[in-house]
Amino acid sequence: MKYLSSIITVLLITLSISSCTEEVVETKTRIRPIKYAKVEAISSTKTNTFSGIAKSDQTIQTSFRSSGIISMLDIKLGQKVRKGQLLGRLSNIPNQLALEQLINQQTIAQSNLNTTRTAKDRIRVLYEKGGASLSDLEAAKNSHRTAEQALESAVRAVEIQKEQIGYANLYAPANGVIAEVHAEVNENITTGQ
Repeated sequence: MKYLSSIITVLLITLSISSCTEEVVETKTRIRPIKYAKVEAISSTKTNTFSGIAKSDQTIQTSFRSSGIISMLDIKLGQKVRKGQLLGRLSNIPNQLALEQLINQQTIAQSNLNTTRTAKDRIRVLYEKGGASLSDLEAAKNSHRTAEQALESAVRAVEIQKEQIGYANLYAPANGVIAEVHAEVNENITTGQ
């Protein structure tokens, strides 16, 4: 019995030792399926085409405000321009001649005004002394008023002609890019073309 008790003890010890060990569980790694695509460089021969017209949201059309022959046109398609940049110029010889004639008429009107003022003052003195009639004095006053109005008209005409000379220059109204050019140097154009 001693022998049996030792066998039972050994069996119990082995059982207890075997029950304390952990079980090793094998885990299988699951392989998941994936989608893939081969990345390739796009060739330059493949292009997309779309029908339609590309248009700017802001289009400014400019033209000369007077007629004449274009003497300078400093623009090209696709050129960037800044606001106030000189784009073109017309030959301004007829406008310059007209300005010189108007300045000459203004000088003549100033001279006539001085002459009528002197005549009016002289006739007024004569009228006060009894040497001239009232109708002579009134005629002198009317001549002086007419001369004043002629001078004012001549001054306005000179100012208007100076503006006309300025209209021979074409400036960029805003920053932008030249999209179209409808004229060339030495071409005769009309107002607004």
